[in-house]
Amino acid sequence: LSDKPGDPKHTGNTPASGSSLARNAADALGATSPFATVVSDARGRCQVLTVRPGAYPDASDPAHIHFEALSAPGNTSYRTVWFEGDPLITDAKRAWADRDEETEIVTIKSRRAGTPVCPVRVVLKPD
Repeated sequence: LSDKPGDPKHTGNTPASGSSLARNAADALGATSPFATVVSDARGRCQVLTVRPGAYPDASDPAHIHFEALSAPGNTSYRTVWFEGDPLITDAKRAWADRDEETEIVTIKSRRAGTPVCPVRVVLKPD
């Protein structure tokens, strides 16, 4: 998590320590899973461990995870993450995601003992 862009004192690269990040997603069967909330460390980093989400039943949206970040001064940001390779990411949806600052398509990579990971950067914005 990093600070808000647009403020002359901030570049979007300053860690937002002590900020909270909430995660919500559907499970592999499309049932909504409970929120999980974590707090960022001094470097603005946090880790959310979760299962790979599924798409909502009878929906055309790709499988995704919603993130909501909130800092102490009240800056918030929302992020929706889709996963590369999802057959529901059509050319039209990909073009929309390219234009939408809150939606990101990520590639899952393997790290340590084959654990899948996908880093996501969230920049906090003023309300």
